[in-house]
Amino acid sequence: GDLGVNIKRYVEEYQKTTKSNAKIESIEEMQQFVDQYPEFRKLSGNVSKHVTVVHELSRLVEASGLLEASQLEQEIACSENRQDHYKAVVDMLRGDKITNMERLRLVLLYALKYEGDSSISQLKKQLLRCSIGEDQVALVDQLLRYAGQHVRSVDLFQNKSLMSWTKAAVARQIQGVENVYTQHKTHLAGVTENLMKGRLKESSYPFETRYRTGGFSSRGGEPP
Repeated sequence: GDLGVNIKRYVEEYQKTTKSNAKIESIEEMQQFVDQYPEFRKLSGNVSKHVTVVHELSRLVEASGLLEASQLEQEIACSENRQDHYKAVVDMLRGDKITNMERLRLVLLYALKYEGDSSISQLKKQLLRCSIGEDQVALVDQLLRYAGQHVRSVDLFQNKSLMSWTKAAVARQIQGVENVYTQHKTHLAGVTENLMKGRLKESSYPFETRYRTGGFSSRGGEPP
């Protein structure tokens, strides 16, 4: 992502610097190199440090199967295809590419998206077969109890109505997707964007403005 691009730019800057200092053919050039050496050494250390960090992050991502799991998470969040999603989750749970933490995350997301479907119980059984503890598997039911449709007032996946689903699908087609791992736009991001544009519904997001006049507090800028 952006981190990799920035590191690449950093490395290219380092390579450019080392190349420019490779030829020292005069006393003036030698003096210039000596004057610049502390900064040169600092740049070399920074490049080495950042490349090492990126290498370790890449190793962890690969070892945990995060790319495969993240892509499936994006597909579940952004599209409507329960049968294909169920099959993909089952295959991922049965495979050996991801960790148990990622297995649990996938089932939690699937349960939120397809709440009430009988397939959720099958996925919970599969989690138990993967040696995931009952207390962790119980998080699926707890998540639905505290964050299920009956307590959510927002269209989390933009699929509650045909209008919202169509609007989201058209927006993705028009805007396009540069990165399959960043398809999903969180509800918080949408709220923040609408807030900045002044498009939040007051019925859903009430507000009050308080100021004091003679010891009284008033709302909405109106006198008490």
